[in-house]
Amino acid sequence: MVTSVYPHNLRDERRALWEHVHHMSIGCQFPWIIMGDFNAVLQQENKIGGNQVAFSEVVDYQECLDKCTLMELPNNGYKYSWSDKHGTSRICSKIDWVFVSGEWIDTMPQCKTHALPKGVSDHYPCVVEMTQALARKEKAFRYCDIWSKHPDFIHIVEEGWAMQVEGCKMYQIVKKLKALKQKRRTLHKRNFSNVINEANKYREKMQKLQAMLQKAPLDQGQVQGGLTYG
Repeated sequence: MVTSVYPHNLRDERRALWEHVHHMSIGCQFPWIIMGDFNAVLQQENKIGGNQVAFSEVVDYQECLDKCTLMELPNNGYKYSWSDKHGTSRICSKIDWVFVSGEWIDTMPQCKTHALPKGVSDHYPCVVEMTQALARKEKAFRYCDIWSKHPDFIHIVEEGWAMQVEGCKMYQIVKKLKALKQKRRTLHKRNFSNVINEANKYREKMQKLQAMLQKAPLDQGQVQGGLTYG
């Protein structure tokens, strides 16, 4: 789903949009990207010149993003997306944004944005490059306790967490976790690929022994013989 927005200039008038966006997010299970001129910044560093950014100006905006669990798609272009072009008293701010859901990142992890020269406009045009991952059936991710026993485990986690990722804090966390997920799978494949098969084999053996106990609970020789693990 692609949503384009253009809110009102005044905070009170924008509240209806934030409520509508939150309503759209409820029950949303598919990839979602929402972008446009939001007419609002999120923090002081998003603006230079003019009046200081007040907390009251951004609280509704930030609460909406938090409720919808939307993350900013990093822009590889300019830091500010709008300018009033007033010479030395110029005001520059980032009011054009691109946000995505977690499902969007899962589907198109290579998706990125970059800004074009603004020319005669007071906004920098933003281009979203969408590279869809190859369709494949995802296997459920499972954490194995035995991984932590491997001498390389802590190093892999520390190295992955130190990876440099551009974007907001939530986006950085998601990307790092996904990178670590792949590295843990590699660790598992190289060192513990037979763990599941071994566990299944002993689980099957245990079930057979339990069946034997039901039939002959006092036959110690038969049960003890079955408890020999190869």
